[in-house]
Amino acid sequence: MITRIALALLPLSVLVSSSAAQVPPAFDAAWTSVASAFREQVTGEGVVGASLAFVHGGRIVAMEPVGDADRATARPVDEHTVYQWGSITKTFTAIALMQLRDRGLVSLDDAITDYVPELLAVHNPF
Repeated sequence: MITRIALALLPLSVLVSSSAAQVPPAFDAAWTSVASAFREQVTGEGVVGASLAFVHGGRIVAMEPVGDADRATARPVDEHTVYQWGSITKTFTAIALMQLRDRGLVSLDDAITDYVPELLAVHNPF
């Protein structure tokens, strides 16, 4: 289902990209459909709280908050909710690295300091 939501966002991005100044009228109907699917999936999977946002030109064009930001106090998710990402960023980094490898832009045998020379200050070759 999440894949279907991601695929549904692609037409939204095309709609918004076509108009730099404004969101086209068709966006509202498309967003309503995507937001409804998102809400249904999050609720159905028992997720405590989640947000879906569409950002264009550095501003939030649409947002769909679902559930609680804090279950103990029943504080709802809103535009100020901070999500603790924890170790999930390692997964995103690994995927990005593997995509770069697949494109021949990096090798898994390359030293990290080849790409982030600032690490030489703390790099231990052993």
